[in-house]
This record gives sequence, structure tokens and C-alpha cells, in this order.
Amino acid sequence: MLIAGIDIGGTTVKCGLFDPDKGLIQSCRYPTPFGDPEKMADLLEAFVRQYPVDLIGIGTAGAVYTATQTVCATNLGWEDVPLKAMVQDRLHLPVWVDNDAQSAMMAEWYDGACTGMRDAVYLTLGTGIGGALLLNGAPWRGRLNVGAEFGHMIVHPDGRLCACGRKGCFELYASATAMRTISHGLSAKQVIDGAKAGVAKMQAYFQTYIHELCIGLANLNIIFTPEIIVLGGGVSRAGQFLSDACNRELQTIFAAHPEELVCGVTTAVHQNDAGMLGAAVLAMHKLGKR
Repeated sequence: MLIAGIDIGGTTVKCGLFDPDKGLIQSCRYPTPFGDPEKMADLLEAFVRQYPVDLIGIGTAGAVYTATQTVCATNLGWEDVPLKAMVQDRLHLPVWVDNDAQSAMMAEWYDGACTGMRDAVYLTLGTGIGGALLLNGAPWRGRLNVGAEFGHMIVHPDGRLCACGRKGCFELYASATAMRTISHGLSAKQVIDGAKAGVAKMQAYFQTYIHELCIGLANLNIIFTPEIIVLGGGVSRAGQFLSDACNRELQTIFAAHPEELVCGVTTAVHQNDAGMLGAAVLAMHKLGKR
């Protein structure tokens, strides 16, 4: 069996081929055709037609609504795009479309940071914050398939105004963009590299960021009592430096009742390949061919 795994992001579309026995065996990248779903479907069709593909899994930025089978994604310029139908009509193959964070988490479930676990929380720390859940051994996004949008938990009542229209959303305080705000314009990489090097100002910026991040992680620990919280996305490239800082901060937050801290924090194993691999695994999982 050969599965096409597609990862649609705001700037890049990553296309890969997944063999359940060999893993991800091939991949390529294309610029994202912003605001033009027809061009996107044409691009995916051209890729898939090159290979004897059995299933197609697509992980995309934005919200994927089960009831209407449509995608809404502001960073793609999409509103109610019937992506699944568009691809199926062209290729006449089974297609599964899901959120990109859910896809990335499934890559970690398949052979990464939460392999063999039944309950896990996954966060992507990038321009915003995406989220995904593994509950009772299966991916969960609620009845409309748009749950686990942890970036829009309100962690600061009446805080900064978010693009979603609410105030105080988690991603305004704990995304890579938030680290830039905390550091007065420095990138996450600059802050993290400086903190690792022992630069006092960078360490202060980084600790402020960790505190904000762990406010959200503490809530997720309490609500879901997962076995692990996995951090993906660009910030997660800091690896153990990031996870160690989070685990220390969580221990401080739960100092009065340490038994309530039931999980640890780790970083994702898969980086650039996570979306492709996870989309393929989701297709295999959801379309019933394992």
C-alpha cells in the first residue's frame, strides 16, 4: 500500500509518499498557491498522478469541519473550501482531510514522542499555537472536528486582542510570535540561543516566555491528565533546553500539590516531515486500512 501524505501550510505545500512497512520514502515541496483552492487541487492532483497511490491524507492549516467537509483557513485565504471533494473528484481515490496539528501529532503517535500512549496533548509552537489530542488511544477533535484549538484558550482575561476577536488568547503569550513581543523584536531562535549562551537579558526573556507557556500547559495537565505533553513547531527545535525549562516551571506551579502534575513535557521527534507522515497515518487510521 502506498499513501500520499500532504502537508498544506501558509507558505509551503509538502508532499510525501508513505509505505507502512518502510515509512516516508519520498518527499517534495511546492510554494503554496495562496487564495486559490483550484490551483491547490491541481497541484495535489499533479503530484499524486505520478505514483500508484491507494489513499490520500491531507493535513491543512485552518479548521476542517466534519459536517460540511469544508476548510476555513485565513492564512491560506480560504473560506468554506470543499478540499476533500475537490481532490476526490480529480483522482477518484479515498481522501482524508484534517487539521495540520492533528496530523503532526499522529506522526508522533506513529513512531515519535507519544508512541504507545493512550492519552497525549500536542502543541505546535509557531506563528500561532495549534493543538491536538490523543484520547483513549485515538485522535479526538470533538463532534465538529475543530476542537483542541488550544491557541485560543483564554489565559489572560481581558488581555491583548486576538485576531479571533477575543482577548487574552494563549497564542498571544506563548507562540514564537509572542517570544518576539516579549523580547522587543528578537526572533525565538535569537532568544533561545542567547539564553543557552548565558546572556542574562535573553535568559530573562526566555523565562518570561516559559512562565506564560506553562500557564497553558498547567491547565491542559489539569483538564486532560495526559501521559505526556508534546511540543512541536519551530520553538520546539530548542529540544531538551525547552522541555527541561517547562518541567521545572510546572514543578514550581504545582509545588503545593505535586501529585496533581501527572505528566511531563517533551519535544517532538519529527520536524519538517511531521505533517506529511501524520497525514498519511491519519488516512490509514481513518479510512480503515492498516
